[in-house]
Amino acid sequence: KMQKDTLRRIHKTSAALHALFKEAGPFPDDPQMRFQLNEAHWHLLRAETSCNLFWGEAWVDRAHKDLDAVWFNIDEARKRL
Repeated sequence: KMQKDTLRRIHKTSAALHALFKEAGPFPDDPQMRFQLNEAHWHLLRAETSCNLFWGEAWVDRAHKDLDAVWFNIDEARKRL
């Protein structure tokens, strides 16, 4: 159950980040915006790492920490739009 809930959160977070990428455009002029988007993307990729979901519930927390970082960076980037 924990892994399935985490996978749903990953999907929701990925959709939000991709929507923000689309809204910001491929090459935002704002360097801080680019930084926030890159940080969010990096944390999303790490959250999606299979070991977070398939090595047992002890690893799920790692995915959530990265997803929290993604949302922080999404929120910071949105402030700059």
